Amino acid sequence: MLDLERLDIGPGASVALTGPSGAGKTSLLYVLTGIERPQAGRIGWDGVDLAGLSERGRDRWRRQNVGFIF
Repeated sequence: MLDLERLDIGPGASVALTGPSGAGKTSLLYVLTGIERPQAGRIGWDGVDLAGLSERGRDRWRRQNVGFIF
């Protein structure tokens, strides 16, 4: 289980998540980008609390701020 108090990633940074199947890479990505709400804690992105947004608000925020390649 990932136990971070704070993770800061600077603008333009590249980040890679690696680990075995079932380790939670996709789940972490979904929570960090607002696709899913965290079970506990807070996801803050550039001053926006993603967990505090409605599903529609998270969709709008994601369209403006996140890009995915599945």
